[in-house]
Amino acid sequence: MSEDGQLIARGKVLALKPSTFEGKTSVAVQMLKRTAKGSMDIINIKMPDGTALDECVKAYPEGSDIEFAVDFVAVERNVYFRFLRDLRADQRGAGRAATRQATASP
Repeated sequence: MSEDGQLIARGKVLALKPSTFEGKTSVAVQMLKRTAKGSMDIINIKMPDGTALDECVKAYPEGSDIEFAVDFVAVERNVYFRFLRDLRADQRGAGRAATRQATASP
């Protein structure tokens, strides 16, 4: 039986982990997650296929704060997380657009 859904992942980047599966190279962003029992777990959030490690190193250096929209699927005892959107980048983009609009109007 499997369960799936979406959630927001907030925290600091621990590391970037390159991986290859079925000939496709991808990158996972690792971060800590507190479990229901209060212990800490490392989770891997898989970035979209084709994302270069260099891109991730520039955008999400170790120790940086992130806020991602992710989807997940739980299969038996494993949970897999997949990146959907960078919410902080969305906020920065909206802020820049509002600033441009405010400076453009008389």
